[in-house]
Amino acid sequence: MKDRATLNKIIDSEHIRQLSRLAPWKSIIVIVTEWLLIGITTVAGFYFNNLLAYCIVWLIVGTRMYALYSLLHDGMHYLLFPNKKTNDWICRFLLAWPLFLSLEKVRKAHFAHHQHLHTENDPEKLHLQYSEFQFPKQPYQLFFVFLADISGFNYLKYNIKKPFIGFFPLFQKNENLVVSLIGLGYYALIFGLVFYLNLGIYFLLYWIIPYITLFQVLNRLRLSTEHFHIPAEKEYQTRTVKLNFWQSVLLSPHNLGFHAEHHLYPSVPFYSLPVLHNLLAQHPDYKQQVLVSKSYISVIKEYTH
Repeated sequence: MKDRATLNKIIDSEHIRQLSRLAPWKSIIVIVTEWLLIGITTVAGFYFNNLLAYCIVWLIVGTRMYALYSLLHDGMHYLLFPNKKTNDWICRFLLAWPLFLSLEKVRKAHFAHHQHLHTENDPEKLHLQYSEFQFPKQPYQLFFVFLADISGFNYLKYNIKKPFIGFFPLFQKNENLVVSLIGLGYYALIFGLVFYLNLGIYFLLYWIIPYITLFQVLNRLRLSTEHFHIPAEKEYQTRTVKLNFWQSVLLSPHNLGFHAEHHLYPSVPFYSLPVLHNLLAQHPDYKQQVLVSKSYISVIKEYTH
C-alpha cells in the first residue's frame, strides 16, 4: 500500500495499548466452549447414530475446527495468554496439534506474511501459482473448486505425495526436540486410545472427514478473500468481511474476518477487533483504502463474471 504508515496512525498509540491489553479469561472461556461443543456434539452423534445426526455433527465439528484455527491465529501472535510459554503449550495441545499443524511452522509463515505483505516475499503470494486462486471465474468454475474441497478431493490431491509422517507437526524440519518428543507422546496417546477403545471408524467419521472437507472449504474461503481480487483503487489490498452473528459463528469465528484491522494493529486480540473496526471506520482514510464486505455471498459475486 502506498500510504500504510498514514493509515496505521489513525488511532493514537495509547488507545491501541488499551485495546491490546490481554484478557486471558476470555481465551480460556472460548477455548473450553469450543471443545465442549465438539464433545457434546460428538456424543450426541454416537447416541442418535443416524444420517441426520451425522450431518449435524459434521457441520458443527467442521466449523468448530475452524474456530480452533481462528484462536490459533491469535496464539501465533502471543495474544491468548500473557506468558509466552503458557500461550504456546496451550496452543499446541488444544489448537495446533488437533489440526495436525506445527505452531512453529505456521507462526514462521504468518509472521513472514505480515512482514512482507503484498511483496514477492509474502508466502501467500505462492497461492497465485494455482488456478484455483485466479479470479474472477465463471460461476461453474468456482462451484467446482468448492466441490473439490467439500468432497475431500482437493485435500487428497494436495497431500497425496507427502510421506505419511509429513502430516504430523512433530516431524517438521527445525522443530524443537523437546516439543517433538512431547508431540510424539501426544499422538501416541490419542491414536493408542482410538485403537484400544475400537473407535477408529468414529475418529474417521467425526474428526478426519470434517477436517478434510468442511474445514478445508472454510480455509479456502478465508485465503481467497483476504488479499486477492481487490479493486486497484483500494491502496491497502486487504479485505475485511464484517458478518452478522450466525455467519460469523459458522464462517469466520472469533472475528477472523476483521483482517485489515488485524494487519494494521496485530497486537490487538480477537475480542477487541470489532471495537477497533468501529474506531477505524470513522476515518475517511480507512474507508477509502480498505475494502469492507458485508457477507461472503457478496464477495463470491465479486469473484464471478
